[in-house]
Amino acid sequence: MALAAVCIMPSCEKDPKPSDEPTINQIAFGNYESMNVVTYDSIIDNKCIYLDIDNDGVKDFSIDNHYDSLADNCPQVIVFLCLQPSKFSFQGKIAEKVVYLHCEYNYVDDFDKVKAFANCTYSNCGKIADNDEEEHQNELLVYPHEANELLGLDDEFSGSQFFLFRNDYSFQDSNWYEDGDTIYIYTMSYIYHCDNFPIDTPFYIGFLSSEKRNQLGWFKLILHSVNEGKNANLELIEVAIQE
Repeated sequence: MALAAVCIMPSCEKDPKPSDEPTINQIAFGNYESMNVVTYDSIIDNKCIYLDIDNDGVKDFSIDNHYDSLADNCPQVIVFLCLQPSKFSFQGKIAEKVVYLHCEYNYVDDFDKVKAFANCTYSNCGKIADNDEEEHQNELLVYPHEANELLGLDDEFSGSQFFLFRNDYSFQDSNWYEDGDTIYIYTMSYIYHCDNFPIDTPFYIGFLSSEKRNQLGWFKLILHSVNEGKNANLELIEVAIQE
């Protein structure tokens, strides 16, 4: 299996599975019988890697851990992307996500103008106040699994991308917005932590290869806490696929 090069970059409730023995159309996470396994033990720190699962010279997946700085209030994103959705798909489903927008304003007279200092928060983790605005988005919901849980062909699979980790952060918009005699100055905050995958404990992500025949597999990963839990580094432990 090829793992290529660095690229330039621009949570979920668990799906309960019984810990029974797998059938012919199932695998158990961490059970290596009849599995081809490649061990990486590779830290993905502020870079992008590509994975060629079937060794055909074509990039099948990418994992990108991107940040400009690990200082407070700097955004960090770890995203997992399926590059060949006609061949591969993650175990998961497209679901509606509600994001809430909450704004508070503080008005200050400034000569012939009024300055409106707006503190606005986008929250993936529920309402801040009853009058928050709602934005409805469709996104891929992927399930983190523990060892011995089962993955089967009757599970839901989808391509696309999903976030393994996004940190909470705030920043003051460098642009001011003028409307009549009022100047609006925005401080934006983003709350993502409730959607992140488990920290400091290994987990599995299931996938399906369906190009020639159906083959189930997994990615074994761990998010390592950094900066007192405000950030994370990702370790790719292994990739496994049915023989």
